[in-house]
Amino acid sequence: MIPVAFEMESEAVETELEARVGPVGKWTQARDAQLKELSDLGLRPDMTLVDLGCGPLRAGLQLINYLDEGRYVGIDIDAGSIEAGKALVRRFGLEGKQARLIHSETFGRVELNRFGFADRIWCYQVMIHMPRDVALDCISQIGRMLKPGGKAWVTARVQEEGDDFAVTGKWRGFPISEAGPSFFETAAEAAGMRYDTLPFGDPRSFNNSGRVAWKTLIEFTKL
Repeated sequence: MIPVAFEMESEAVETELEARVGPVGKWTQARDAQLKELSDLGLRPDMTLVDLGCGPLRAGLQLINYLDEGRYVGIDIDAGSIEAGKALVRRFGLEGKQARLIHSETFGRVELNRFGFADRIWCYQVMIHMPRDVALDCISQIGRMLKPGGKAWVTARVQEEGDDFAVTGKWRGFPISEAGPSFFETAAEAAGMRYDTLPFGDPRSFNNSGRVAWKTLIEFTKL
């Protein structure tokens, strides 16, 4: 498993960081779940990883340490989270890893302006908070960033069938959304990718939209 090399010095620091990304009290649990998943999926130190929706580096801090120099790119829409992440990099002496932490409202399209550079993309608990047009833009940008044969792993709520896209609630002003498999298949094809699903954690279901949607790990592969 990808090692946990650094711990926050107090629960107060964890709580301050965690308040930016999710319910308080799950910092370690969510960090370790991501590291285990990425380990199981075969992430190697020599791979370039884009952490899309990196927040204040809950998993990213350990990933920067694990990956080779210059191999980590973290992108987030929240400028405060990016600044908090940069402060952690300095605090734990990881400047030499030359990680790129980018505040972006375009999933890095404007700031990076690069194509086909990423071996892997990780997008954890982010797409479930996107409206339809933003989700389509995100999938399109994933397709731009991946190398041929590269893979993106995206957590989502996927309905059992169909192509419906539904917003079923709100969280901190962001939607809680789900979609049918055809939505993701069509978007992947348009971005030059193949769509698959993988088992992920607790396979609980949701029924907020009148249809069953399962917590799923999507795998997009660049063709």
